[in-house]
Amino acid sequence: MEKRPLDTELEVLWSEHLEDDVFSVRAYNVLAHRLGLRTLGDILNLTRDDIAKARGAGEKTLDDIAKLVRSCGYELNGFTDAGPDCKKCKQRDFLRPAHQHFFKLAREFNRSYHHPKDRAFVFPNRISGETGWDIVKRAIFATYNVSSIASLPDGEQAEINEFAMGLTDILFQQLRDRAKEYKRSNI
Repeated sequence: MEKRPLDTELEVLWSEHLEDDVFSVRAYNVLAHRLGLRTLGDILNLTRDDIAKARGAGEKTLDDIAKLVRSCGYELNGFTDAGPDCKKCKQRDFLRPAHQHFFKLAREFNRSYHHPKDRAFVFPNRISGETGWDIVKRAIFATYNVSSIASLPDGEQAEINEFAMGLTDILFQQLRDRAKEYKRSNI
């Protein structure tokens, strides 16, 4: 693949790639209007995260920009094709055992406890749902002094999942203790 000159104008690239469905109008607008970039070299000075902060820059737009830059013979910082160690895979898989454990306990809790007068479930959408899982994740982040799942140490995955499961057990035990009078009797 032949590399294009870095001073190639975005307008030229956009007009060349219209038929190829590589460079969308939205991608062009994000680069030229939202970020004020004029040349291919300007794009290469940014990272994927820098571009993602612009209004209108969703996953499809970022993929369009990555394809365009690859078609010009370059690779953007943060745009490499994701292998098995990518951040997204880690975000999805790292805490999977703890996540499954949390929602297993949530299902059991939501089936077991209800308000005796109106038969409405106790805490069905708050602590025993995504809010509760966010509490567990924030506790993990605070304990390990990180800001995201991707920053957690890889070598301690089993230990971190055990810790998260322990936090989950404590959380649901406290919920059970607070909701004793709401226990379903016909289960």
